[in-house]
Amino acid sequence: MRSFFFRHPWLFRLGMNLWPPMLFCGIKLVELSKDFRYARVDLKWKKTTRNINGSQYGGSLFSMTDPFYAYCFSDA
Repeated sequence: MRSFFFRHPWLFRLGMNLWPPMLFCGIKLVELSKDFRYARVDLKWKKTTRNINGSQYGGSLFSMTDPFYAYCFSDA
């Protein structure tokens, strides 16, 4: 399953955009290169993604970047 998922970057992007931790946090994978070396991710500015100071919550920022290092940028 993983090999099929990684043969098609558009399918990977669709799956990541529909994955509940990304979907409900307002995180969207906008662009993904064919060799999985470049990913552009967008985080919506919502009331649930802000901290008490009005800036982006660090957990949302971490959630935005963490899965892509594990899936896209590993040499496995």
